[in-house]
Amino acid sequence: MEVQGEGKRRSWRKKGSVSLERKGWMRWSVYEKKKEEGVRFTKKIKEVKESYKLEFSMRSTFIYWKLRYIIILKTSFFIYIFSIIVSIHFFFV
Repeated sequence: MEVQGEGKRRSWRKKGSVSLERKGWMRWSVYEKKKEEGVRFTKKIKEVKESYKLEFSMRSTFIYWKLRYIIILKTSFFIYIFSIIVSIHFFFV
């Protein structure tokens, strides 16, 4: 009787282990699914970041060129005025 009981216990353990494995596998598949979704989500975030970076760099270069253009215009304008003042000064002296 004892041996039979042990056998039953063993078979119960086996069943338990199988169900645990199945549960584990299910958990693992859920984990894999979530991981995949997470990867997709992070990829999406990266894409958004890249597009924003590109846009930001374009914007910053635009601002840079705009500032440079303004600075060049201002300096050329001041040089022009300065040259006129100097020429008038030399004309009257």
